[in-house]
Amino acid sequence: MAINTKAEGRDGTEQCMVKQFVDLIRPQIESMGYKITTQASLPYTNFCDRIDGNNKGIDFSKGKKYYAVDILVYRELENDEKIPLVIIEGKIKGHSTHDVITYSEKARTHKSVFPHIQYGFIVLDAVDRNFMPLRYYLHSGFDFEEIFPSDEDEINHENRINEFVEKLKNQIEMAEEKHQIFFN
Repeated sequence: MAINTKAEGRDGTEQCMVKQFVDLIRPQIESMGYKITTQASLPYTNFCDRIDGNNKGIDFSKGKKYYAVDILVYRELENDEKIPLVIIEGKIKGHSTHDVITYSEKARTHKSVFPHIQYGFIVLDAVDRNFMPLRYYLHSGFDFEEIFPSDEDEINHENRINEFVEKLKNQIEMAEEKHQIFFN
């Protein structure tokens, strides 16, 4: 996993705000037995250039390509391996059609390597609470989304966070079920 050095510095940057959000929900995620991190690099492809005698693909290390993701929820195994379960991409203030297209493509490519993952999109400190929900975009590759308005009072914001964590719990459970189907 990559270390999130970008988020450690400048206050108000997208990476910093995403990290603050993750730090806020980390205790709830970890109490469920999962880990959460920011700026993790995950492969989106792994090309093979040949097959072995059993017709199985042989990994070609130069064929591995990675994207950094804003948030990754994963299950840690005893041997220091990790099973990625939920990826969340985040924006601050607002989002554009370009963001939806870009992150949808990342979602599709990551799902080609990790078919069990759930993919989400959040907008933190949103200046317009009337955003069109992302799931209505025709080519969206997201499984869930959430918008956190900037003008929300503290009680409503806390309730929205708790509802989001519950939604995230459901996404984790779906990813675990899909992982069992694909790999067991």
